[in-house]
Amino acid sequence: MKKRSLLFVLAFVLVFVLVLATGCNQHQHVWGEWTITTQPTETAKGTAVRSCVCSEKETQELAVLTDTSVWTLNETPATHETEGKKVYTSTYGTVEITLPKLSEHAWGNWTITTEPTLENTGSANRSCACGETDTVTLPALTDATVWTKDAESSVVATCKAEGKDVYTSQYGNVEVTLPKAEHTWREVAEVAANCATGANGTAAHWECDFCHKLFVERDGAKVEVSAEDLVIVAEHTPVWNHNETQHWQVCSVCNHETAKENHTFVEGVCSACGAEETSAKGTLENPYTVAEA
Repeated sequence: MKKRSLLFVLAFVLVFVLVLATGCNQHQHVWGEWTITTQPTETAKGTAVRSCVCSEKETQELAVLTDTSVWTLNETPATHETEGKKVYTSTYGTVEITLPKLSEHAWGNWTITTEPTLENTGSANRSCACGETDTVTLPALTDATVWTKDAESSVVATCKAEGKDVYTSQYGNVEVTLPKAEHTWREVAEVAANCATGANGTAAHWECDFCHKLFVERDGAKVEVSAEDLVIVAEHTPVWNHNETQHWQVCSVCNHETAKENHTFVEGVCSACGAEETSAKGTLENPYTVAEA
């Protein structure tokens, strides 16, 4: 009897084991969430594991964080005041990398955004590599603690062209345009023409000592003229002279005489000099000078 009971128990255990073994072979894993066990970096791989309810575990090698087929990056840049961070996400979990605060600002060059004048202030700014902008108010150009007038670059204004003053500073340069200067007048007296030598004269005028332009006064204002406009042509000032039969002209300035010519009377009056023919002694009566032959 005891042998039969023992055999029955053994058979039951055998059947239970067989049934249990058959059930495990048909098991479908129910995996939990991935857990990153070794964090990857931007240059090194990592690992992650997950477990089934049956206690079986699966291990997965994780790609480096720069592999965009696995990881998605969301970055908050660091500033000079706060730390930043890079957050990499994937189906395996999240990896955060802290970015240290930036060092001192790396400022670029100043740029003048509003030019100051001799009376008014201006402004300038500069930018750091972090994107921050620094803005300052620039004093007027008369502030010698900031601005220096560059004599070599400055140009004096003349009556010919505008000039400029150049002011320099650590913020940049500013040029101020200077209007054309007034003419430097010099009065020039008249030079009379000389009919004896044939030398022309020059009318009285004004000349600018810098640009050498010529001017005359008309209606209270100086008007620019050319040198040709000022020429006084050397010409004789003739006065008629005559005797009974001939006439000629004498310059009242230099006494130059023209060749003598015979009168040509028309109805008792010379058609050239206007002398009148007389009846008795052949003398002439007219307002012109009568000279001896």
